[in-house]
Amino acid sequence: MAVFNIYILPSFVKVDHKLFQGMIFALISFLNRFAMKRMLIFFLFLFTTTISHGQQNIDTEELLKYWPVEQLRNASVERGVVFMNQDEKDVVFICNLARVNGPLFISTILEPYMAAKNIKRDRYIRSLINTLERQKSIPALGTDRLLYQLAFSHAVSSGQKGTVGHGGFESRFNKAKDYYWTFAENCYYGRNIPIEIAMGLLIDKGESGLGHRKNILDQKLGYVGVSIQPHRSVYEYNCVMEFGGKEQ
Repeated sequence: MAVFNIYILPSFVKVDHKLFQGMIFALISFLNRFAMKRMLIFFLFLFTTTISHGQQNIDTEELLKYWPVEQLRNASVERGVVFMNQDEKDVVFICNLARVNGPLFISTILEPYMAAKNIKRDRYIRSLINTLERQKSIPALGTDRLLYQLAFSHAVSSGQKGTVGHGGFESRFNKAKDYYWTFAENCYYGRNIPIEIAMGLLIDKGESGLGHRKNILDQKLGYVGVSIQPHRSVYEYNCVMEFGGKEQ
């Protein structure tokens, strides 16, 4: 949020109040446009940093040209969320882009990602494209400290033991059920690169039920906590996403 200081002119200074008011409105309008442009550049910087860290060659000009600033802002995680690191926030951000504008996500993120990774258009890709094309815009996921703590606990435990899967899910659900009427979990194993984590779960290759994708795109699940932790295996890292939905 841009913050502007307001200065009061001394009483002995005589001004044309209508002219002064017009000048103020014009200045505020200019500053607002400038702030929105800076905000868009900021979102692009965050996202391109994520992509470059993953060594993916995604054309950010597509984002600049086609993504509305308001949708980028809605998809982002608030700066005041201090319990998740930037990589974890980026996972949420990318997933949220798929929620708020599926068709635009296809052309600006999914297809460039496929080209950069040389991913073939198999049945999982076709299925994802079909889902995103038909999907109406749904609210972005909010973040929640409790869900993060549950994700962190499972990611750390799995990483230290070198295990995979949803062991202890019922225990985690019991800790969340007083706050959320529905609960779901995604687990990812691989590199700690946000774009690879988000895209891997959305494509959901090898999962017949496409459960990971469905969780990310489920309108009933409105909150998430994400934790990325080292994993004692060939995977090196694991990412856990805990989702919660409140009664509407």
